[in-house]
Amino acid sequence: MTAPLKIAVYWRGSNSPLTEVLQLLTEQKFRIREASTVSDVVSLLVRYNKPLIVADGSASEAEENARLLELSSIDDAKKCPAVLLGASASSKADQLASCVEAFAAIDFPCEPANAGKIINSIWSSVHAAELPLVMGRPGGRKGISRKRVEHSIPLNNEQKQLVSEAGNVLAGAAISQQRPIEEFIPNHPYKPFILDAVKRMDQEDEWIGGHGKRTSAVSSVASTITVGDESRLENIQLSSMLLNVSTITNGSPCAHVDLTRVSADRDEKQKLAALYRASAEFVRQELKDDRVSRTINAVSSLLLGQPVDEKFAIVNDAQCILGAEFVDRGCWADGVWNPRGANRVIRNLRSSQPIVNDDILLGVFTKIVGEAVIANPRITNTQFTNRKILEQALTLPKIGDGETYVDVSDLAPGMKLSQPIKTLDGLIVVPGNLTLDSDLIRRLWQLAGVRAVGTKVAVITDSI
Repeated sequence: MTAPLKIAVYWRGSNSPLTEVLQLLTEQKFRIREASTVSDVVSLLVRYNKPLIVADGSASEAEENARLLELSSIDDAKKCPAVLLGASASSKADQLASCVEAFAAIDFPCEPANAGKIINSIWSSVHAAELPLVMGRPGGRKGISRKRVEHSIPLNNEQKQLVSEAGNVLAGAAISQQRPIEEFIPNHPYKPFILDAVKRMDQEDEWIGGHGKRTSAVSSVASTITVGDESRLENIQLSSMLLNVSTITNGSPCAHVDLTRVSADRDEKQKLAALYRASAEFVRQELKDDRVSRTINAVSSLLLGQPVDEKFAIVNDAQCILGAEFVDRGCWADGVWNPRGANRVIRNLRSSQPIVNDDILLGVFTKIVGEAVIANPRITNTQFTNRKILEQALTLPKIGDGETYVDVSDLAPGMKLSQPIKTLDGLIVVPGNLTLDSDLIRRLWQLAGVRAVGTKVAVITDSI
């Protein structure tokens, strides 16, 4: 697949072009076409395929307003990536959003490096389906060292916290399994049906259930940082959770496939794409959500490198989901955390031909995987320590000179339990060297009195 030409329509009205802007666009490999009137812009939009529109209103606020007004009058501009430059451009983001689907409002003067990344990201998002898509290892060590692309993005403290939380979820399967499914599903008219479908998916294949939770957490953080649109965040959360939902009716031998290992295996990708399309049809028919269905179909097309005839928002959401899907499958395809898989994921994200063609998204995914790599040993060690404490607690009650069974209601201060209390909700473990007091007994009554399996509990005879 041949990459489309990077054309930028530099529109500055009657003012002279700014050298700084021309240099910025040139550094991002854009071919610049200058325009001074609306008719100039329209003719260029007809000639080129979705070029980047750079509306320069930096001369004055009146120029900013003029560019916005003129942009809103051009129908062909709606599907093009657009950038507004001006002293107060960021304050006009809402107005710009009503003119075009993919946009950025950049206060000018600006930091060239950051502005360049934003501009390139906006253009890449619109042309994602036309860009070459290559997955898996991009080559040997020499290929990586020569072609690796660093995706470094600045994050504020709140965004760093989000990335850290997503990294923790990605790093520990137990953490994501323990969190209730309801936390991962936003409000929706069909939420009970969605919840039922996700629970059935979890019952059919526990790995797919945990995978959906982790993917939802990673993709929603990526969307929050890069987009911040609440309605799109809900779409991404639902699409991530339901991406593999067709496994509950069809099953799939490729459900656990590692996308970092199938770069040359077209059949495996075709099977996985078919699974996604079946999920999209399930969502459309059973859950009546057209937007989620279209988003999942877009993920399927992006996976195969096919063109996606959808709005920018749908394509961008699909890129978020495909990136998160790639990340989690690389790290967890074997059913356990795989450090080598995480390494393959990071190598792809930093390669010259990554899974998604959006620098900002790639930067977020790279940071999340990096957090997970750091967090996983810590989480594993904590879980091991907790397990050892539990094992010790289960053996301690057996120490003593015999045991006696009494009713839960007859427990008294000074007694010691010789066995865990069995309830319908699981075992209540109290170490055998811990003497019961009135407060602990009251809590045991609350926990076990109603839902105990049987009416008796075992206590150490010497403690009665």
